[in-house]
Amino acid sequence: MINFVFNKLLQMPFNTEGDISVLNEFNSVIKIQSVLFYPSSGADINDLFYVNSKRIEEINECSPNIFVHTDFMFRRDYGLPTFDQLLEYPNFYISKFKYLNDDKSINIYKLRRPNSNEIKWLIFFRGYYNEDIIKELIINKIKIPVVYAICDGITHGMGACNEKNIPTILYPLLASDLGIKFIITEQGWDTVKKRLEDASYTLGEDEFRLWLKNILLISDNLFIKHLLNLSNEDLRNILRRELGAINEKSLNEDGKLRCYHVTYTKEMKLKKMNL
Repeated sequence: MINFVFNKLLQMPFNTEGDISVLNEFNSVIKIQSVLFYPSSGADINDLFYVNSKRIEEINECSPNIFVHTDFMFRRDYGLPTFDQLLEYPNFYISKFKYLNDDKSINIYKLRRPNSNEIKWLIFFRGYYNEDIIKELIINKIKIPVVYAICDGITHGMGACNEKNIPTILYPLLASDLGIKFIITEQGWDTVKKRLEDASYTLGEDEFRLWLKNILLISDNLFIKHLLNLSNEDLRNILRRELGAINEKSLNEDGKLRCYHVTYTKEMKLKKMNL
């Protein structure tokens, strides 16, 4: 098998297609260039156009060159145009390499804008849980300074499809594991605070406690272990303190469009982690 940084995700039979040089070059850049992670991305590629230091100057040297997308429920025949057609000219000239079968695929794209020599990379994990990819990022020590978390499906969206899910509102707790410096999301502190104030239980257990247990399935996080030794009330109080202390600002103020999403443009926030 040809070396691939995410080889552990290829446990079942896969076919391959495309340009093998794209795979080889991707392996060489994934650990040295700035990475963005977009969980539950669907067919959205707006981050490729809007998440950069020219539009969002605060991210500065974290401006991503590599975009990691994942979506468990994305179908192979997802609508028209196809995902490749969404990317292609006039958006990008693309070179690609793919691992694929009927259930999953890993699609690696080398992207160049027309009339530009700038190269961007997109790797799209179809049929994988977000948590599967986060675990592999941690194992491979790949840092993701920017997270683009829009409508995550767990606390905002169509609903979770995985009992071991971790909602994106808790990604700040993974900042040290993943090197997260900025999170772009429509779920600002007011939304998170309301969720913390509304006690909810799954299988008789506090939902936040279940989510924290799921974090320990992918990370040996001492702070999470400490939280799980507390009562539900104390646990939520500390989460209020930690998550409420994160600096956040609206991205699209005073009629200025800095970041776009078809549904949540007006609500998009930039959160800066307290590392």
